[in-house]
Amino acid sequence: MGTNDFIYLHLDELSPDWECSLCSNPFIDPVYFPSRCGQTFCRQCLQLNYEKHAASCTHCNGKPLSQQDIQDQVALVHRILGRLSVQCRHCLQQDIERGDFLQHMREICPKRNVPCPAKDVKCPWNGSHDQLNQHVHTCPYEQLRALLTELLRDRNDLDQLRNDHRKLADRSKEQEDRIKQLEVANQGLNTQVIQITTLTDQCKRGANENASLKQEINVLNEGKETLTKQIEGMKEDLDKKLAEIDRLSKEINRLTPIESEYEQIKTAHASLKEQYDASQAALTKLEEYTQKIANQLRGEEQISVLIQEKQKLREELDELQPIKEGHRALLGYYQKSQEENECLKQQMINYDRIQSENQQYRQVLTTHERELEKRAIKIKHLELKINGPIGLSSNLFCFATSNGYTNPQLEEFIENCQRSSLLNLNNEKLSEDDLNLIVHKYFTTLKYKSVILRNNALTERSFSCLFSFLGVNSTLTELCISNNIISDQAIQQLSESLSFRNSTLRRLVLNGNQIDDQGLAHLSNMLKSNRTLRALGLHENLITDQSMKGFCEAVRYFNQTLEEITLYSNALISDASLEYFDGMITDNQVLQVLWMYDCQFSDEGKVKLQQTAQKKDTFNFQV
Repeated sequence: MGTNDFIYLHLDELSPDWECSLCSNPFIDPVYFPSRCGQTFCRQCLQLNYEKHAASCTHCNGKPLSQQDIQDQVALVHRILGRLSVQCRHCLQQDIERGDFLQHMREICPKRNVPCPAKDVKCPWNGSHDQLNQHVHTCPYEQLRALLTELLRDRNDLDQLRNDHRKLADRSKEQEDRIKQLEVANQGLNTQVIQITTLTDQCKRGANENASLKQEINVLNEGKETLTKQIEGMKEDLDKKLAEIDRLSKEINRLTPIESEYEQIKTAHASLKEQYDASQAALTKLEEYTQKIANQLRGEEQISVLIQEKQKLREELDELQPIKEGHRALLGYYQKSQEENECLKQQMINYDRIQSENQQYRQVLTTHERELEKRAIKIKHLELKINGPIGLSSNLFCFATSNGYTNPQLEEFIENCQRSSLLNLNNEKLSEDDLNLIVHKYFTTLKYKSVILRNNALTERSFSCLFSFLGVNSTLTELCISNNIISDQAIQQLSESLSFRNSTLRRLVLNGNQIDDQGLAHLSNMLKSNRTLRALGLHENLITDQSMKGFCEAVRYFNQTLEEITLYSNALISDASLEYFDGMITDNQVLQVLWMYDCQFSDEGKVKLQQTAQKKDTFNFQV
């Protein structure tokens, strides 16, 4: 209903409050802004001008408006406005309520626009209702209705046949597409047949190499048995040395109080010797004095007195005799203590020598154990080289089936990435079925080199199929699965896949997966045998000092390919691991990048590691 179809009557009696400020006419379908300025407008006027209104209204202050701010007026306002009197511009009928004007235009007005009854047979006439009867009497379409009806029916049938033909063409095209897909699948199967043929040839060639490889394994096993016997003998010698060390330690503990008593006796002996020497000097002087007096005095009484004094001195000398005997006994005990002290010193020398030999035995034993482990890894590589094609074929078979799950949106996204060697599924919120679908349908046919699965909240079951696939993949060089949730069991499965079977993966990023010491232990065992990884990202996990020794020793003594390690933001790695990192940096000549900032190293520990890193040229170290 437009305002051009009617004229308002008695408009001067209407209050200005019922008029729209935009069109200056009574409201039609009124709406208002309750939270803005509270004004009411026609809905159409406001929709055409609400931006202009927002810029000019003093109540809104130019605030941005949206359709959500608009609300309908109450039903009472609509009823009052519907009772306004209007006059039809077409038939000039007056006193029509505006609320009934739409019905008037549709059903009552003689000047209303109506089509010809023969519209169903394509009559194009439209005119006023009062001219309809005159047109019907002269309408050629109405006179030819029977013929036109039959022609229209034939045309409809023809259209139906065209639609059926189009559907058949579409179905034929679908069949052609299906045939093309089957041809592609057939080509894939032919490729697999060629691969299987190639693998069979490789297996035959490998069979020719098996004899020499098995002979080498036998030699290595014999060397392993010899080393095992040597280690057992060394362990027996080491046990004997340890028993001797324990005996010497007990002997040292027993002689410690004797040495203290010896020092006390030595001190008492020195004091008694001084007293004895003083008594001997006094006795010598007294005898000289007595002889002198005896020569000078001739009187009997004086001689008698001197004899008595001499007798007293002899008695005193006799009293000193036990002290002299004690002194001799102490001197003998002192000499005996000196002999025991010399024996103790010799035993201490023997103890130090045994300790040194024990340390050497331990180093040799550790070296032999590492050599045994390296030979075991080499044997495992040779066994896999012999049995590789068979194991590969069986693994390909296990990836040939899936559970029938589909995800058209995900499949369309992956197919758009077919021409790229990178499959970036970052923040795609993948489910377990999505990841299985990707592995089964695409990883075995499309040769991706890099796959990113960051921030998908995937769990252990989701990664099981992917980690198994790594054992047979021959193209993937980079795998990023950061910020997910990977359990120790999943890490163990990943480590087993990368230990011997995978030969292409160069970069593995596992940060932000809550990996703990048990998970790092699995990765450490993997690094002992893996020969392809160049970069390993383990930052922002839950690794502590407890697993650092095994990890550092794996990189230090076994791995010869890893060039980059990131361990930063593992807040539980501290100075307790300084010795292990120092040895790893010093002895491993391949490692070039090591980032360990945001850990719990002290300032002294950081300085020590930096000094070690500075000894190597072009070593990128951050702590």
